[in-house]
Amino acid sequence: MAEEDETPTPTTLRQVMWDGQKHFSRSLPCDSDGSLLCTEESFEGSDEKLLAMLGDMARGDPEQDAPSRVLLDECGALWEEVTHVKTGKGSPSETWGNTVHTEAEAQREMQLRLRRELRHLQERSHRQHQESAAFMQRLSSAREALAEKIREARSENEELRRQLRHVKERVGCNSCSLSESIRELNAHAAELQAEIWEVSDCQVNLVDQLHEASETQARLQAELQRERVKTWRQSTDVVMAFAGGKDMKEIEREESERQLLEAQLAEVAERAAACGVPPLLEQDPETAEATLAMYGDVEVPFSTVQRYLEEMEELRAELQTLEQGVGSNDGEAEERLNSEQEELSALQAELIDAEARAESSKQDLEEATSLFSTLRVEVNSEQDVLRQAEQAATSRRDLFRSQVEEKRRELLKMQETTDTLIDDLNTKGCFWSLRQEVPKEVHAEGRHHPTRLRFTP
Repeated sequence: MAEEDETPTPTTLRQVMWDGQKHFSRSLPCDSDGSLLCTEESFEGSDEKLLAMLGDMARGDPEQDAPSRVLLDECGALWEEVTHVKTGKGSPSETWGNTVHTEAEAQREMQLRLRRELRHLQERSHRQHQESAAFMQRLSSAREALAEKIREARSENEELRRQLRHVKERVGCNSCSLSESIRELNAHAAELQAEIWEVSDCQVNLVDQLHEASETQARLQAELQRERVKTWRQSTDVVMAFAGGKDMKEIEREESERQLLEAQLAEVAERAAACGVPPLLEQDPETAEATLAMYGDVEVPFSTVQRYLEEMEELRAELQTLEQGVGSNDGEAEERLNSEQEELSALQAELIDAEARAESSKQDLEEATSLFSTLRVEVNSEQDVLRQAEQAATSRRDLFRSQVEEKRRELLKMQETTDTLIDDLNTKGCFWSLRQEVPKEVHAEGRHHPTRLRFTP
């Protein structure tokens, strides 16, 4: 019977499936949307081919799921029943009617099961598509969150860098101003030191001048004392001459003798001074008076006494003039010394103030340096945190990408499996032999009308 209606065996069916797929797909009736158009006439002569193909698929594809294998087993059982019915006893018309009725029921049941399986596959594909969309949405949201965090970290990093540049500029300005201030203070200190040395030299000169003035004053006072002693002596001589009644000639003679004695005495004093003997007039007044008492009986003329008195007055006037000049010089020296001391005190105060400002500037520089170090440590810590956040975000992004790729591969695999199963199911409808002539008229209960079956992937 299989040879008469050209029913293929499992071997020929496999060859027809894989070698003649394009030929059968061209000869299939299709609808306008590309779906297969199956009629009862096309089902009447090729149930055996379809069941043989399903059995061969059940034996050759161990990776299909359990419901398909169960369906294929049931198809095999139906095929055995049909074969048993075809080879059984009975009239040809009854056998043909029973066969057609059984085949139609088996075909309807198989179509229902195939539709259920297709619906399950479509639901599974739709569910996987939803999961993939959810994963993609999560990935996009994670990317947006990561981009937002990276933008925030970049803005914070830019702000920290701006603050660091500002602090560097401030530190540079403070360093420049501090170095300039230190240079100015050093120059001012050098000037003050030079002025101090100059004032010290002036002070030393003034002290020397004061010592010289003091020595001059002491010398003038000694000369004044000598002149006083000399005047007193001359006045004593004049008084003694008037008291003794001597004339002027004798007084003049005594005066000449006295001058000669004084010249000799001066010469002796010079020799004594050269030999290291102190002069007699530098002794105290009592000793000088006792020394001069020996010459108390000498008579002195009045003209000599008057001349001596005039000379004494002139010497006194000169001495007063010298004293006034020395006093004015001493006053000017003291005033200059006081002014120089005041200037020196002012310069010392300015030097102390400059040292205090330099110390405060040094403290400001140390504080700025410490702040700069602290800010640098904070910037390094922020950069470490940002680097860790970027690494964590990169790891999460890689994990999401791997999960999405895995889900995508699973989805593609399931889509390929679904497409393969749909192609197989569509191909199974192509194996109904169009060359077989289906009887146009059979029994009333066996008449079938064409029906449309759509296998929507």
